[in-house]
Amino acid sequence: MTERAENHHKEIVYVPTYPGMTPEADDEIDLLELWQVIWDAKVFIAGFTMAATIVAVIITLYVLPVTYKSETVLQPTESNSGSMGGLAALAGNLPFPISLPGGGKSDQILTFLESRNLKERLIKKYNLLPRFYEDQWNAAKKG
Repeated sequence: MTERAENHHKEIVYVPTYPGMTPEADDEIDLLELWQVIWDAKVFIAGFTMAATIVAVIITLYVLPVTYKSETVLQPTESNSGSMGGLAALAGNLPFPISLPGGGKSDQILTFLESRNLKERLIKKYNLLPRFYEDQWNAAKKG
């Protein structure tokens, strides 16, 4: 191929240039210049941060509804397994606490938490029936 044909097949690559940029320094980052840009915008950055904080506080205090959440972690200190585990599970439905030998503490805790007696006591104590069944609740009959 001739020199003229070789020049004809070369690709032209466009490299963007910016004012003050020299071809040798196009891949360098001047940290002092970058810091100067941030320092010059410090009033805007501080103002924007304060405005966003104030808006977030106002929305949190006056717009969003108040919600409460409670969490409990129960961890038994020992666990036994035995043939009396089924009876220990049945004992949790009694109106009084009972401890049977052979049931581990984790079985006792789970049985107590799943018992109908506990659920009934919580519903009565905190008057939850009107909240659970708003459409069906009759205040005069209380049922």
